[in-house]
Amino acid sequence: MLFISLALYSSEATLTPNTFMLSLPRSVYDNLSKALSPMALAPTDVLRKILLAMLKAISWPKIVPLNASDASPVMANT
Repeated sequence: MLFISLALYSSEATLTPNTFMLSLPRSVYDNLSKALSPMALAPTDVLRKILLAMLKAISWPKIVPLNASDASPVMANT
């Protein structure tokens, strides 16, 4: 499980990467550190970047056809 602790800010407030604490796997943290720049970001931008970094870190299963005939589309004989 991923636990994210973020303080809620008003719409006028800004966050910098150092103003929130994350308890995330290393790969997510690395993606976050690349995604977040040192300049101040709006809270919605920070949350969007966190979600994108988490999605990039997930190991999605690859869909592979069982054999070559499964990969080709079925054409109806007319």
